[in-house]
Amino acid sequence: MSLTPYLGQAFLSLALLASCLQSFWRFSSSKRAYQMAKVQCVFVVGAFIILTFAHVTSDFSVVNVVANSHTAKPLLYKIGGVWGNHEGSMLLWVMILSLYGVMVKRVSIVPLMGVISAGFLLFMLIACNPFEVMASIPQNGDDLNPLLQDPSLVIHPPFLYSGYVGFSIPFCLAIDALIKGKLDIDWVRETHFWTMVSWSFLTFGLLLGSFWAYYELGWGGWWFWDPVENAALMPWLMATALLHSLKVTQNKNAFNAWSLFLAILTFSLCLLGMFLVRSGLLISVHSFAIDPERGVILFFLCCLIILPTLILFCMRVENIRSLVATSPLSRSGFLLFNNIFLLCGTATILLAIFYPLILEFFNQSISIGAPYFQATFVPLMVPLLFLVGLGPWFSWAENSLHDVVQKILPAFCLTASLILGGYYFTDHPASFLAIIGNAGALWVIIATAHLYIKTNKKSLSFYSMCLAHVGLGIAVLGMIESTVGEIEIMPTLASNESVVVGQYNVTLEKIEIVKGPNYNAQKAHLLLTKNGKDIATLQPEKRFYWTQKNIHSETAIYSNLVSHIYVAMGEEYTNGQWSFRFYFKPWINLLWLGVVLIAVGGALSAWNKRKALFFILLLMLGGSTFATDAHELLNDPHLEAVARELDKTILCPVCAGQTLDSSMADMASAMRQDLRGQLSKGRTKKQIIDAYILRYGESIVTKPSFSASTFILWVGPWALFVILTIIVLWHYAYVNRRC
Repeated sequence: MSLTPYLGQAFLSLALLASCLQSFWRFSSSKRAYQMAKVQCVFVVGAFIILTFAHVTSDFSVVNVVANSHTAKPLLYKIGGVWGNHEGSMLLWVMILSLYGVMVKRVSIVPLMGVISAGFLLFMLIACNPFEVMASIPQNGDDLNPLLQDPSLVIHPPFLYSGYVGFSIPFCLAIDALIKGKLDIDWVRETHFWTMVSWSFLTFGLLLGSFWAYYELGWGGWWFWDPVENAALMPWLMATALLHSLKVTQNKNAFNAWSLFLAILTFSLCLLGMFLVRSGLLISVHSFAIDPERGVILFFLCCLIILPTLILFCMRVENIRSLVATSPLSRSGFLLFNNIFLLCGTATILLAIFYPLILEFFNQSISIGAPYFQATFVPLMVPLLFLVGLGPWFSWAENSLHDVVQKILPAFCLTASLILGGYYFTDHPASFLAIIGNAGALWVIIATAHLYIKTNKKSLSFYSMCLAHVGLGIAVLGMIESTVGEIEIMPTLASNESVVVGQYNVTLEKIEIVKGPNYNAQKAHLLLTKNGKDIATLQPEKRFYWTQKNIHSETAIYSNLVSHIYVAMGEEYTNGQWSFRFYFKPWINLLWLGVVLIAVGGALSAWNKRKALFFILLLMLGGSTFATDAHELLNDPHLEAVARELDKTILCPVCAGQTLDSSMADMASAMRQDLRGQLSKGRTKKQIIDAYILRYGESIVTKPSFSASTFILWVGPWALFVILTIIVLWHYAYVNRRC
C-alpha cells in the first residue's frame, strides 16, 4: 500500500492547524501570524506536489487518481488532470490562496486570510478530500473527460483561480479598513494593486476558457452564455467597476464606502461562482460536482465568510463614508455611471442564473440563453462603450461641456464617417444593435487614440489605460463582425468532393486511421484552396477514447491575419460519405487580440506599481452530430437565417443546456432538419416555437416569453438601472448641499 494518500492528508491537516494559529494570533502578534502563513503555505504546496506526483506516476492508491487518470494518458494531461476535477481544483484554489497570503504587504490582513484558508482546508478534509484512499487498487484508472484533455486545461484553471482567489486580498483589506474605521492612501494603493493583478489574471483566464470552448466543443461559438461561464464573468465585471471606483477614491477621496462595498461584492461573487459550479444547481458541461450534500456544506461556508462581512460593513460604513462633491461633468461622474452600467449588467446575469431556480421551486420551468442576454445585457453594455471613450477626456474637476465637445469633435466625426461608409459599402445585413455596437467600439478606439496623441504627459499607467480601452474596442468589433458575417454550411462529402466556404474551396482528400496514446481516431485531410492556389490542409479528427468508451471530435482551424476557416468532423455514412460542419468566421481574431490587449494593459498597470512581486506571481503559474446534407439547407437565404436563429433559440432536449446550434447529439441534428422542413412548408417562427413549447414545455427555448411569471426577469435589469440612476442623482444633490 502506497503512503502517498496518508502523507497528503497529513500535510493538509498540518496546514489546517497552521491556518488556525495564523487566525488566532491576530490579537497577539501579526508577525507570528505571518510566520504561520508561511508554514501553512509550505504544507499546502507540499500537498499539491504530492497529488501531482501521484497523478504523474499513476498511483492508483488514491481515489482521485483512479477517477481522473490512466496509465496511457499523456504526461501533459496527467498534470492537467490534477485540477481537472472537484477535489484537485479545490486544492489548487487553496494553494494559490496560501501563496497570496505570504505575498501581501499589509501584515494585518494575514490573519483574515488565514480564516478563509482554514475554512476551505476544513471543507476539503471533511467533504472533498483529494487524498481519499482506494480500498482496492485497480490496474488502470477511469481516465479524464476527453473534453478536458487539452493543453488549455493545463493553463486555464491556474490563471482563472489566480484571478478568483486574488480578490480575497481586496476583500480582507476592506474588512481591515472597516475594523480600523478609516481609509488611507496606502490602503487605496494596496487595494488597487491587488485588484489589478487579480483582474488581469481573471481576464486571461476568461480568454483561455472562451477560446477553449471555441475550438474544443465543435460548434464554432466563442461565448456560450453558459451559467458556469457567467459565474466567472460576474466578478470580472464587478472588479472592473472596483478598479474605476478606486481611481476616484485615490484622486478625489470620494466613493470610499462604494469602493469598500465593491471589494466585498467582488470576492463574494467569486465565492458564489465556486458554489454554483460545485453544488450541482447548474446544468453545464463545465460543472465540477453534482453532490447536493457537499454543496450545502460549501453554501454554509460561503455564508460564514460573506454575511459577517456585510454586517460589519453596515455597522461601520458611516465611519468610512466620504462627503465629497462629484460633478456629473467630471471624470468621477462618468466613472460613477460606468459603475452603474457594470452593476446592472452583473445583476442581469445574476437574475438569469437564479430566476429559473426560483421558478423551479414553484413547479415552473424556463431556460435562459443567448437570446435573453442579447435583449437585456447587451443593450445595457452598449452605452458603456461610449462612456469608456468619453470619460478620459474629462478632468477630475467640473468641466465645460463646450470645451470637451470641441476636443472630441474630430474623433466623433471620424467614427461617424467610418460607420456610415461601412454600412453603405458592406453587403451583409446588420441589426440596429450591431451598428450601434460597431459605432461604440470604433468610438472607443478612435477617441482613445486621439487622447493619446493629444496628451503630453504620458506614464505607464496612462499607456496601460489606453491599451486596455483600445483592446476593449477591438474585442467588441471582433465579437460583432464574426457574428454578423459568419457563414456556416453542414455538407456531407466523399473523397475528392468539394464545397465552397466563404472565399475558399475545401476538398476532402482522404480519411485515415490514426492511433493516439489513449484513443483511436479517424482523421480527415481537407485541402483548402483559394483562387486555385493551395492554402493549407485541415485535419479534423473523430476520436474514440477507448479508456472511457467516449467519442469526441477535434476541430481544425485555418487562420489568416483576421479570419478563420473552422471545421468539425461528424459521422460516416454507409455510402462512404462523411458529415462536416464548416464555418467562415470573419474578423474573429480581433476578439482574441482585443482581450489580450485588455489583460496586458492591466498587467502593465500592476507592473508599474510592484514589478518584482508581479513577476514572481507570474512565475508561480507556471455523433451523427452534423447529419445535415448540403441540399437540406434552405435555398431561401432569409428562411435559412430564420432557421439559424431558431437553432440558437431552441435547446436540445437531451443535452446539458446546449442549443440545437451547438449540440452534437443525434436528436439535435434531427430537430434542425425538422424545423427547416417546417419553414419550407410556410410555418412561421412563432408557430414552430409554440409547437416545441407545447411538446417539451417552456424550458425548451432560451428566450422566455413575457408573462406574469417572467415579469421581473425582463423588467428587473431596466428597473434597477433607473433606480440606481435616481439614487446617484439624489446623492449628488445631497452631497452638494452638505458641501
